Amino acid sequence: MKRNAGLSTKTVIRKLFFYIALIATVFFFMMPIYHFATMSIKTEVDAFASPPKWFFVPTFEHYKSVFGEIDYTRSLLNSIIISFCTVLFSLVIGLPAAYSLSRLKFKVKNAILVWILSTTMLPPMSIILPYYLIYMNLHLLDTRTGMVIIYFTLALPLTVWMMKTFFDDVPLALEEAARIDGCSTFGIFMRISIPVVSHGIMACAVFSWITAWNEFLFGLILTRKFAKPATVGIMMFSRFEDIKWGSIAAGSVTIMFPVLVFSFFMRKFLIQGLTKGALKE
Repeated sequence: MKRNAGLSTKTVIRKLFFYIALIATVFFFMMPIYHFATMSIKTEVDAFASPPKWFFVPTFEHYKSVFGEIDYTRSLLNSIIISFCTVLFSLVIGLPAAYSLSRLKFKVKNAILVWILSTTMLPPMSIILPYYLIYMNLHLLDTRTGMVIIYFTLALPLTVWMMKTFFDDVPLALEEAARIDGCSTFGIFMRISIPVVSHGIMACAVFSWITAWNEFLFGLILTRKFAKPATVGIMMFSRFEDIKWGSIAAGSVTIMFPVLVFSFFMRKFLIQGLTKGALKE
């Protein structure tokens, strides 16, 4: 009995330390988000008060200032359009490519997979100059098309690698049964394989969206005014004369909010998609 009681006490203490560490970690990572969220509804005086004010009268003047700027609302619309197109094209091209690499057998398949993965290893700063020169010659600077192309190339390798894993887990017996019934290869892909890996598709969509939505460097260098994304457009509130911290905080919340909402509603598919691909059924 004493031994069982001792084990139980050790288990309780271990769980207690685990939950304390978990709460401390969540608090550590949530503090910047909380700070910017509260700064966006504080006055300038309350935002920089020392000691910090935990209780204050909220104001939405910063949000009115942010959405009153036509250039920033255009940047926000650009991010929405560019991110949506990035997700669409990465899935339309990535899904057939991943399915082909999963089902076809040829000598250089592993080399192609390594080459696709190697494209993600280059730091963005090392390839920004070639992109700039190419875009300048093709007249793609400061265009939504140019931004979709570059964000699509960033999201496509991850889509291909993730979806190949999911297609590998699809039982071949399902496809063989469909082929016996007279279904074509494209029909098997659309009617059998795609529905089975739907959770993986949702997971790839989330990652592709976040990749395009949060990117900053390419948007900063390759855009000027018309195709500027929201991550770059928020810099307009930092001027030589002054820095509008409240407007910057409000703009940061508007950039962060769609990602949080999108991830929240897709969390079921995201978790199931990430875990399902790691298990053999």
